[in-house]
Amino acid sequence: MVNSEESKRWLNQAENCLISAQKTYDINEFRLSVQQGQSCIELSCKAIIAQFEEPKWTHAPGSQLYSIIEDFKNSEDLSVLESLRKLAAHANEVENWHAWSVYGKEDENGKWVSASDLCTTEIARKLLEMAKISFEIASTYLCVDD
Repeated sequence: MVNSEESKRWLNQAENCLISAQKTYDINEFRLSVQQGQSCIELSCKAIIAQFEEPKWTHAPGSQLYSIIEDFKNSEDLSVLESLRKLAAHANEVENWHAWSVYGKEDENGKWVSASDLCTTEIARKLLEMAKISFEIASTYLCVDD
């Protein structure tokens, strides 16, 4: 489904994830904060995509948003395009955290690092800040009032 109601649904889910990311960060549950921050960014991106086409079933919707942005590259509102590019870049940058925050990952020496060890204070803080920016971009673009 492609329309403003679908975009609002995606954005509402993004907001719920942002709230959870902040709450879990505040109580030092960094793994959960990373999970929710990644989800907020992904869902914020999908909220924009849903205005134009059906979001693809992926945890990295940045490429789909970039292809939509290309259709508007001659737009006079360059600040909007730059904001949407930033949102797409955020989505692509954090895509792997969807799995890493649950399963962990192998390090460069082939040793498995648990999700709890990967999701440090610094990583959680970074994803939370990116989630706040991503949600703000989506909310502003979709003209949603708080």
